[in-house]
Amino acid sequence: MAKVSEDFILKHFDEAIQKGYIKAYYQPIVRSITRNISDSEALARWEDPEIGMISPMDFIPVLEQHELIQKLDLCILRYICDTYLKIKAEGCKTPQFSINLSRVDFKYEDLFDDFMEILKEMKVPVEAIRVEITESVMLEDQGKFRTCLDKFKNAGFHIWMDDFGSGYSSLNVLKDYDFDLLKIDAAFLKNFGNRSKQMLTAVINMAKVLGIHTLTEGIETEEQYSFMLDAGCELIQGYYFFKPLSAEEFIKHVKKENMTVEPDDETAYWDAVGNFNFLSSNPLEMFISNEGVNGEDSVALLQSKIPLALLEYKDGKTKCVYYNDEYYKRIRELGYSSVKDVENSFNERRESQHNMMEMVLDKSIDNNSVERIDYVENGIYFTIKTKCISRHQDKYMMAITLYTFESDKEERKTDDILRFNQSVFLTYGIVVLLYPSTNRSEVLFSQGAYNNEYAGMKLDESVAQIAEREICEKDRERYKKFMELSTLGDRINATGKIFIQQLFRIHGMNESCEWKRIRVTRTSDSFTVSYLYTVQDLSDEEKKMADYVYEKHPELLTEC
Repeated sequence: MAKVSEDFILKHFDEAIQKGYIKAYYQPIVRSITRNISDSEALARWEDPEIGMISPMDFIPVLEQHELIQKLDLCILRYICDTYLKIKAEGCKTPQFSINLSRVDFKYEDLFDDFMEILKEMKVPVEAIRVEITESVMLEDQGKFRTCLDKFKNAGFHIWMDDFGSGYSSLNVLKDYDFDLLKIDAAFLKNFGNRSKQMLTAVINMAKVLGIHTLTEGIETEEQYSFMLDAGCELIQGYYFFKPLSAEEFIKHVKKENMTVEPDDETAYWDAVGNFNFLSSNPLEMFISNEGVNGEDSVALLQSKIPLALLEYKDGKTKCVYYNDEYYKRIRELGYSSVKDVENSFNERRESQHNMMEMVLDKSIDNNSVERIDYVENGIYFTIKTKCISRHQDKYMMAITLYTFESDKEERKTDDILRFNQSVFLTYGIVVLLYPSTNRSEVLFSQGAYNNEYAGMKLDESVAQIAEREICEKDRERYKKFMELSTLGDRINATGKIFIQQLFRIHGMNESCEWKRIRVTRTSDSFTVSYLYTVQDLSDEEKKMADYVYEKHPELLTEC
């Protein structure tokens, strides 16, 4: 690029504006997870017919110093509007455009009005424009800046903080102002070692917690792109994808490759996906609560160990749009050759458990909840959790975690689960699985309080026998109604919970009757409708309360 003097810039600036020597170039910004163009940054370029291209590093500081920068930025805005309208006229999908505003721009009280006048004149919607500002803007005359910024925000502009991390006060600025996106400075990518990666993931993790979107500029290699994708950075910009293009080149590309441009009406859909925190130690639940991270998250910052995938679900079929290495390892353990093999298996209904998976996906969508299934395949026990994190018309983005409990590295976790289950079971005297549709039961745990004779009976027969032999006479009819198998599901549904429970007196030692809490809980870990039947002791205080309620308000026992 040609080096020019300050005098040359000042003398020829108006001429360059009028004759079109100064123009806008566009560097596309891509959605990391789809590689589609979502936005494009407008960059000022000065192409002098005699001396060639003049570097922005030469002319922009001069224009700022002499307070001519507003004229340049409004010129660039007109170019953006012109390019937007030309793409629209071709019937093509249009990306949004970002424009950089200088700190000097905000000295002018008419900045916002001039901005809006150009958009109104050229009939370009506010939603098409993103405003990029650097932190230096916010460190001068903060009152005037905030007034102007509020005008832009209230009008519907998205505000991006440019070059995040390049200054001394980035965190203070982030605390004091409401941004839609952080544009992470390319300097983080220099010397791309573990320390840089840890800092990048920490910034992205912080932004997710604050509900701010992220963009990393300066991406030049596949390694950098892959890392930022796995870290959850939503938007990517750099020479790895696109160099800055002239308006003609940009319009030509958009026309030729319009399928790679993100539709306007899907921006909110993908932005919601972008809020998902890939780095959380508990990503599905954290997405619901939007709470801060805990100490465990720092362990996962450099490389997430959560087996995670994102599936787009539409018309009963899935398409995997993202998965990490841990997820891939788990599906290989289950015998699948690739993620595509899992996808095809589900979509072609090769295995019976895919019906169950579809039911869980639908339930997660309908209830806006985390849903879970447990299954055994090829001798491997696995757990899948799913959460709908975004939706657009009839398609849904489902976050999936997949844990297997077979590999050596999971052995300690499996032991922890078994110890935990044992501790839980010890709080009950009896734990039995009930299968009303097949009229059978299965004892999972008993502290000697369950007669093995009942296990060999049909379910309805064992219910009747327990009522006659184990339940004290005063509570027997109430127990029979409580255990009416044909209405069990309806009664649980009516509670709005997943269980029903009541207090009953059960024969104990020396023919005495002791109050116990009996609960029947609906389970969702198999194709067959099943229920967990548990019997639990009461404390002495609870027993006294049960006696009092029985004497004074016996009708309340059905609500315990």
